[in-house]
Amino acid sequence: MRQEDGLVWPQLDVWHPGALRWREGAWWVRDAQGQEHPLQEGLWLLYTPYGPKRPWERGLWRALALPWLVKLDAIRYWARDNEVGALRVATAEGPAGATGQELAQLLADLGGDTGLVLPEGWRLEMLAPPEGVWRSKEAAIQWANVAIAVAVLGQNLTTDVQGGSYAAAQVHARVRQDLLEADAETLATALRQGVLTLWAEYNFGRPDLAPWPRWDTTPPEDRQLQAETLARLANAVATFAQAGVPVDLEALAGQYGIPLRRGEELRRVRLASGDSPREAPGFVQGQLYADALADRLLERLPDPLEGLEEELARAGSYEEVRAILMRRYRDASPEEVAALTELALTMAALAGRYGVIRDVER
Repeated sequence: MRQEDGLVWPQLDVWHPGALRWREGAWWVRDAQGQEHPLQEGLWLLYTPYGPKRPWERGLWRALALPWLVKLDAIRYWARDNEVGALRVATAEGPAGATGQELAQLLADLGGDTGLVLPEGWRLEMLAPPEGVWRSKEAAIQWANVAIAVAVLGQNLTTDVQGGSYAAAQVHARVRQDLLEADAETLATALRQGVLTLWAEYNFGRPDLAPWPRWDTTPPEDRQLQAETLARLANAVATFAQAGVPVDLEALAGQYGIPLRRGEELRRVRLASGDSPREAPGFVQGQLYADALADRLLERLPDPLEGLEEELARAGSYEEVRAILMRRYRDASPEEVAALTELALTMAALAGRYGVIRDVER
């Protein structure tokens, strides 16, 4: 313990669980000299999140025992297969009555040589493990790794990700979040009951003044996911607008947590003719289509005005102006520009005709 600001503050010293003993219906702890002492309230804090009755039954060692043994055996057998495969084991068959002493001498003298000449009448066959025998060991090790990860973390996403699946990631994250929140809750309860109530009673004379420790277990926000969601939402709103669907933008912004300026309404689409957009959905759809078509055309063509004003301002004569323009468009293809422009104008004209026909039919 230490004293600070007139208060006594306890300090916790963590002991290894191997020093604990359950004997005669009570917990005992063994010190470095081998002596055992009972856990006295106020001197020891025993963290048992699953309750004081036989808490070891809920420990990880039970869940980890089987996969740990499977993995240990698989690694040992895999290494043994590799050892057998590295050694040259052979069987030999010879004529009746042959002792094989000559063949044994040849094999002993072989050493690092790559071949030998067999005595007459003898046949030698090299033995090796079956091809692919190692796959069963690999599968056992992989299963054990996943089982251990699930037992400890509640998920295997951090060790066994196969492909990209946002839905699977969210489910696994929720499972892991539940374990995190449960650990924080049980630890807070144990600290308040075993430490902070005694601290409050010793310093203030009232155990009910003990505070509750809190840990912020809220997962961090995925900014990239939010940006992708808003981008898809914007595309969907534009598509609805082109189709003439009257979307409530304010309600949609509130549903997705998009902040709006107070005292200001969302800008509405207004037509130069004064007509309501709902009465002329074809015109609105055609105009939005033409605008999107022009934007796509500009993406395919070089921007003719980017930096041009600065370059012309530095020119001192007509010849310099002409040289700037020639240099800027030296690599431009008039045929490509003309073809793309023709296609864009044709599609825009067709969209305008479609918009007019749609409004007339209404």
